[in-house]
Formats: sequence, C-alpha cells, structure tokens
Amino acid sequence: MASSFQELELLLNEYYGPISAGRRAQIETHLNSIRVEPQSWTYIQPIFNSSRNDKLQFFALSILECNFAGRWKLIPIEMRTQLRDFLSNFLVTNLSTLSHMILQRLVKCIVSIAVQDWPKRWPEFLSSVASLSQNPATAVLGAILLKETSQEFNAQRNDVRSKRKSKIKILLTKDASAIISQILAPAVMNGLSQMQSPATKDHGAQLAAASLEAMRQFYCWMPLNEILHPAQLDVLVTCVNRADKLSLLAFDCLNEIMTRNYVPAQHMSFIGQILSLVFQFLQQITAAGPAAGIDPAFINKFTEFTSLFVKNHMTRKLPFQLQDFLALMLKFTAFHEEEETFISCLDIWDDFVEFMQIQADTNLPCMPHEAEFAPDNYVAPLVNLADHLVDRIMFSTNSKILQTLETDSYEKHDENGDPVTSSELLDFQSRCFNIISGVLGLFPTQTIAQLGPKLVANLSKISAVQTAAASQQDVTGVVFDMCTSLRVFGSAMMNLVDKFAEHYDSANQIMQSLVGFAQHCSDSRVYMAAPLSKVHADAFQALRSSTAWLSAFLVQANDTARDLFPQFEATLTSVIQTTAPIFKETIPDTVAFDATRLLRSLCEQIHNPTVLQIIVRIAGSNDAFAMLHTMLDRYSLPVQEEIVTSICQSIVIPTYGMSQQQQDWASRGQQLAAVLGPISSPIASLSSAASPDVFQRQDAVAICHRASSIFGALLDAVKARGLGKPSLELLKHQIVPVFGSSLALLPHTSQHFGLLERLVSFHLEAMETFSSMMDASSLELVVQAYLSLLQTNNNLEVLFSGQDKPRVMLASALMRMLETIVKLPFSPLVGHLITYVIESIAPALKKSTAPVSLFEFYYQAVVTHESVILGNPAVSDAIYRDFLWALEQQDVETYRTVLVRLEDLGRRRNFFSTPAFTGNFFNPFIGTMFRVLLLRTHNLLWENMADVLWMIVKRTLPQFLQETLPALLHSQIFGHVTQTQQTTLLKVFDAPQDLMAFRRAIESVVDDYSYFMRTNNPTPSM
Repeated sequence: MASSFQELELLLNEYYGPISAGRRAQIETHLNSIRVEPQSWTYIQPIFNSSRNDKLQFFALSILECNFAGRWKLIPIEMRTQLRDFLSNFLVTNLSTLSHMILQRLVKCIVSIAVQDWPKRWPEFLSSVASLSQNPATAVLGAILLKETSQEFNAQRNDVRSKRKSKIKILLTKDASAIISQILAPAVMNGLSQMQSPATKDHGAQLAAASLEAMRQFYCWMPLNEILHPAQLDVLVTCVNRADKLSLLAFDCLNEIMTRNYVPAQHMSFIGQILSLVFQFLQQITAAGPAAGIDPAFINKFTEFTSLFVKNHMTRKLPFQLQDFLALMLKFTAFHEEEETFISCLDIWDDFVEFMQIQADTNLPCMPHEAEFAPDNYVAPLVNLADHLVDRIMFSTNSKILQTLETDSYEKHDENGDPVTSSELLDFQSRCFNIISGVLGLFPTQTIAQLGPKLVANLSKISAVQTAAASQQDVTGVVFDMCTSLRVFGSAMMNLVDKFAEHYDSANQIMQSLVGFAQHCSDSRVYMAAPLSKVHADAFQALRSSTAWLSAFLVQANDTARDLFPQFEATLTSVIQTTAPIFKETIPDTVAFDATRLLRSLCEQIHNPTVLQIIVRIAGSNDAFAMLHTMLDRYSLPVQEEIVTSICQSIVIPTYGMSQQQQDWASRGQQLAAVLGPISSPIASLSSAASPDVFQRQDAVAICHRASSIFGALLDAVKARGLGKPSLELLKHQIVPVFGSSLALLPHTSQHFGLLERLVSFHLEAMETFSSMMDASSLELVVQAYLSLLQTNNNLEVLFSGQDKPRVMLASALMRMLETIVKLPFSPLVGHLITYVIESIAPALKKSTAPVSLFEFYYQAVVTHESVILGNPAVSDAIYRDFLWALEQQDVETYRTVLVRLEDLGRRRNFFSTPAFTGNFFNPFIGTMFRVLLLRTHNLLWENMADVLWMIVKRTLPQFLQETLPALLHSQIFGHVTQTQQTTLLKVFDAPQDLMAFRRAIESVVDDYSYFMRTNNPTPSM
C-alpha cells in the first residue's frame, strides 16, 4: 500500500467529514484504486490488528467484499483459510467491544466466505457456528450467524454461479431441521429462562430475539416438510403468549408458516395446533375488551396471522366452529377505532366474503366435510358485518373517525390502470363498501331487510338540509350519508335481479324509495343547489343500477305474468319521470349527465317501445324530435352524446318478444333519420364544398367535432350490444354517408389535432361496425382518404414528429386506424399504404416517444397478408430491420409489446423461417437479444426474450448449438470472458429439447456470465 494505515485512517475521516463533492470524488477514486490492487486482501489482517477505527475496519471489509466480487478463488487456499480463521477469531475475541455496524458487516463477510467455500473447503463452518451457539458467552452471536447464513445462502448473489447457488441451498436444507430444533429453539427457551433473573435479563432477551429472527429466516424459504417439528410450536406459543416484543417475533415465525398453502400430511397436527391459537387469541383479546391496553403492534401481528388463516387454511379440519370464529371476528373488528388497524381487519373479511362467493358460485354438490362452508350457514354474521360497516361509513354514526380522514383529492389508478380521483375518506368508504356489496351479493334480501330502515332514514333528511338553517358541516355529513345510502341501494338492486319472484318484494320496496327520493330532488330543484346536486346525481346513478331489475321485470311480465305489465309500465314511467327537468330547463351538466345516462341504460336494457313513448310523453312536445334538438343545444357534448345514444338505441334495439315482421323497421328508420339527420346534414354540406380552407369557416370545426363525437359514441354503444343485421342496416343507412362526408374532409384537418383525433376515432368505430357490410369501392375510398391525409403537404411531419401529449395521442389513433385498414383484403392501395408506412411513417415514429404503434401495424400486416409481406424481400427486410431496431430500445412497454408480437409471429406464422430472415437477420437477432440479456437492461422481460429466442432457433436447433452459439461466445458480445469460461457457458445449453429447458439454459448463461464478469473485472464501491 502506498500510504501507511495511519494516513489511510486520516483520509477516511476526511472522506466521511464535511468536504466538497470534488474532494470526496477524488478520495473515492484513490480508495477504489487500493481495493482493486491484486494483493489488496493482504491489507485486511494488518488493518484489524493495528486499528480499532470503525471507518478503517469498514474499509478493510469492503476490500474483502471486492475480492468476493472477483478474485476470491485466485487467493491461495491456505491464505483464504488463514484470513477466514483470523476474522472468525477476531469476531469472537472482540465481540463485546465491536460496534453494531462492524459486527453486522463482519458477520456478513464470514458467511459470504462460507457461501464461497462451504462445505468442500470449510467443512466445519456449521459445526463451529453450533459451538458458538452452545456457549453462553457467544450464543447470541451464533444465532446472528445462523440468521445471516440462511439469508445469504438464499440470496440472489452475483458472485456465485447459478449451479453452486442451487447446490448450497440443498445442502443447507438437509441441516436446517437440526439447526432449528437442536440449536435455535432451545436457545429461545434458554433466553426466556435467563430473563427471569435481573442479572441476565437483557442477555436473555437478546438471545431469544436473535434466535427467533434466525428461525423466521429459515421458515421463510425452506420446505416445511424438511424443517418443521411439533416441538418448535411449543417454543413459539410460549413467546406469543408473553404479548411483548418477543411475541411479535414469534408471530413473524408463525406467519411465515401460515403463508404456505400446502402442508405435508405429517405436519397436519402441527397446523391444527396453530389454528387453535387463532381461536384462543381471539377469545382472549375480545374478552379483554378494547380498553385493555394491548400493544397495537401485537394486534397488527395477530390480524396478519388471522388473515393468513382465512386465506390459506380455513378449509382444513378446524378445531373450532367457524360460526363461533366469525362471531368473535366481528367483535374483534368492532374494537378497532383507528383506520389503519380497522383496514387490516377488512382484509380478513375481504378474503372470507370472496371465499363465500366462490362457494355460492360453485354448483357442484358439497362433500360431507364441505357442508360446513355452505354460505347459508353464515347469513347472520355476514349481515351483521354489513350492518356494522354501514355504520362505519356514515357520519351520523362514525363522525369522530371520518372527520379525521383527509378529503383532499389525489389521482390513483384503478384495477384497469386508468386514472381515477380519490381521497383518504373515499378510499376508506370504498374498502368498506366492497365488502358490503359482497354480502349483498350473497344474501340480498336478508341484508337489505336489516340495512333498509337506516338507509331510508338517511334519505329522509333531504328536506332538513334544504333549509337555510342547516350548517355547512351538517350539510356535508348528511350529503355524504345520503350518497352512501344511495350507493348501497344501487348495489342491492343489482344483486336482486336473480330469482326475480323471490326477491320481488324487497326490490320493489327499494325501487319505490329511490324513485320517491329522486322525484323529490327533481320537484324541489335540488340540482340547482351546489352542495346537494351531488345527491341528485347519485340518485340517478342508483336508479341506473336498477335498470337490469326493470329488464327482468319486463321479461317476467311478458313471459309468465301478463297481469304485471301495468305495474311494470307504471314503475318505468315513474323512473323516467324523475329525469323530466332535463327536458324542461337547463340543469347543471353534472346532474344532466347522470340523468341522461339513466335514460341510456333504460333504452339499452328495456327492449320495448314503451321507453321512447314515455320519454316523448314526459317531454311534452308535439314534435318530439324537434324538441330533442332544441334540448341538445342547451348541454355540453358529453350530455348530447348520452341523449342521442339513448334515443337511437331505443329505436334500433329490437322489441323483446316480437318477431322480425312485427318490429316495423321502416318506421324505425324514419325515426332514426329524424334524430340523426339534423346532426349529419351540416357535415354533409361542408364536405360538398370541401377545400383546403374549409375549416376557416367559424363553425366548421364545431360541426365536425360534434357530429364525429356523437356518431362515435353511438357506434361504441351499439357495438357492445351485438345487434343483428336489421338494426345494423338502419344505422348503416344513416351513418355511412356521414362517414363518407368526413373522409372527404379528412385531408384538410391536419392543423386541428383535436378534431382529427375525434374523426379518426369515429372512423375506427365505423370500420369495426360496418366494414364487413361495405363494398370494395367504399373501402378503397377509406384507404385513399388516409393516404391523401398522410401525403398532403407536410402532414407527415406534423402528425408524427411531435412529442407533446395531444400529438402523441393523435399519432397513436392514426396508427390504430391504419392497423384497421391493413386488415382489409389485399389490394394495390393497401400494398401502397404498407410501403408508405415503411418508407415514410416508420422513420418518424422511431423518433417519437410512442413507436410501439408501428409494430402493432407490422404485426397486423404480417398476420393478414403473410404471403404477400414475407414474399416481398424489400418489404420483409424493412420490417425485420425495424423489429431488430426495436430490440435495442430502452422503453420497457415498447420492448414488451415487440417481444409479445414476435413470439406470436414465430408461433403462428413463418416469420422466422423465411429465406430473408435466415439469410440476413438470424444472427443479428440472436446477437442483439443476447447482448440485452447480458446487460440486464430489461431483466424483468428475460423470459419473454428467451421465448422469442426459442421461436427463432427451434427449427434449426442443431445449427444453433453447433455453429451459432460457439461463434456468439467468441464474439465481442461475450468478449470479456476467458476461453475456459466460454466453454463452461456452452456446456450450460446441453441440447435443450423444449422451451422450459431452453429458458433454464438462458437463465444460467446470464447468471454465470455476470459471475464471470465480476470475477474478471471487479468493481469496487463505497
């Protein structure tokens, strides 16, 4: 070493002191140069012998870790033995004086030596640790070493080859049962015994805690049948019953055991004892009451323990009655006033309700031992749970807790990945409501019978808060409770559809309450009062949740009970009557939107002309369709979309119970024309005089935007209905002309991104709905229009080169449309479009932030026109080149999509077997993907990459193994490994015969390459 240890110590003190970033970097470079010196390991022992400075000792251990990363096996064996013996002896000898930092680092280094050398070159490692554990003075150290051993032997280390990782895990597993039963479990009991004496209390607590932590580390990854012994349970139960810090560690051990779904038969009695603990603890905790002062940390651990029981072990033979357990759980849940611990309880109920739902959905007869899990056995506890949860989410019964929750909104993503606005209060309500909804799904009649009165009582408060005397706080709480009640009622109605006759009375009672409430809101113009308009909107949402029940009511009235039809019509009329304000005056969009969505749902669900007749009657106009367009002008575009979609669906959806001859399609066509004509005629007028300056007219953009939005929304709605040919013919007659008009305007829209994106979306919907009904000449016009748009002036640069969100979204929409076009039967125009995308659009998209759409287009092109695409060398070469480019990119989503598409093309098509690919792209694809795998830039996608590689090489596997792979290992991609290491990597493949074997080989090559790289080029770090 160039400088003395004293100088190095001063340098380290300076490094960790308050110095400039430049000086710190300078010192770090110097320290790293010391670490990578070929004989740097020789400094470790002298440093520990000469100094007790923590910083210097820490640096010495970092030298050792640097050698693990590269040169450990290059150190002579006798020197390695001497070094490990020195460090082990130093650790034991100075145990009482070492700082916690150095102790932990030294333990980790000693175990890391064992990872490298045990059992062949250090066979006595485990026995020496066992000796430490049996010596009272070093027992705590023994437990710490065993914990670190379990952790490091199971760690994802880069300084050990994959084959050795598997080997040492298997070897340690063979000794683990004895380690736990003969060393760690007795050490816990020994520690508890020492805690009885004041003189040894602290040491005993350390010993018990360290031993429990080590046990947990073994439980978390080893097979239970290899390590579990019933005697261990006695130790864990003894600790749990203490209800102190040791009990938390014991619970950690039990929870690791409870996470296992599979339990070997020989350990079923062990699990039975653990399950008894669940019940015993519940009895003790609930008997003590909420004011017993139990440590919240203990409660949290027990809640986790109980959750694992419900999720993984509830269906086993239980040593208690499940009904008794649920009664105690409900009491336990009610204890929790704090949101965090209460939410933990909800996790348990979530799992139980989901389990009951699965049981209810299973139509197979129960075996005798499964009869206990029939949902009907649990009506009372689950209905009581729903009742309790309703109280929890009402300000009238739980204001103290709800007022502590934040109401400030934030954005999160739902289960579909879509952004939604929420708040702490709404999240809490949602968690409770999900369980309430689940219980309603299981027992709708019983649940609503218990909840109904309090929900109705909440709704009855509407008159009180309409008075000027109501305070803002009162209004906020009551509004929240009313909205919650409406949401529960809506969920109930959705669950009362099945078994219509059985649930009719309950559903009808709710319907009358909802209609009465919504009508009161409409009559008293609640929608004009800002705090209460939310209640009015939610009332419409609750009624919308009831439309499926109304549809079932219609079926019942038509099929089995004709005398019910007048009652059905009266109920339907009363529901539609609640929306009367939208026809009479301009109401706030938030309320109007939910009112029109109710009408739309009715038109979709109730396949009967009565709906439209009632709407016309309530609107109170002699010319209903003229009135409709007057009304549309009062509202925003989203509300207009809902209104038009509602009316049009009522017209085109066939009437339930009528034959085709009775549907009167001619009259329906006239009605549809009356509704859509005033919307489509302005855009037709624009297109008839289409010119580059057409959108300089002040109203032109608004006309096109309105028409495309309304028609797009209508097509999106009817597409989901799966309508028959007569209905589609009606729509086609009205919409395809508008589609044609908008195509004529398309080339002139490139400067209006919002309009163009809306037009493209409309065209997508129209093509998906009507392309199979359009003739070849009409489809040719579509291709021509889009080619014209793309080729006009500088449109290509404008449309695809932008990085801002609107233009990225527009480019994505355009590419989706081109994907739709390329699915059409092949024609010269389609061929021209493919060539244009390759030559002109691809370069622009590859510079954008969203190139993934290009590869979706290529995928559709190859799937639809495989023989044409792959038979044209110029086209196929360009597509192969672009896919190869994509395999070098950093964006994860692009990479994932490209891999999925390549795998599918390899599986379903001849994409990787064409002469163009095998001759020009076989080796570049393989080389690029191996380079990415070795660099680990997309490590989470390694399996997908392995699958694509398999698709590429499986047809020529012998050639790959005998020629391609050896050449690849000798290439620059593997240029940093030695010839011996290359041979080792080659042996890993060993002629894999299937995908799974190929995946394992890829994983081993990547791991072993990382190991060799660390061996050959150690990289030090502070």
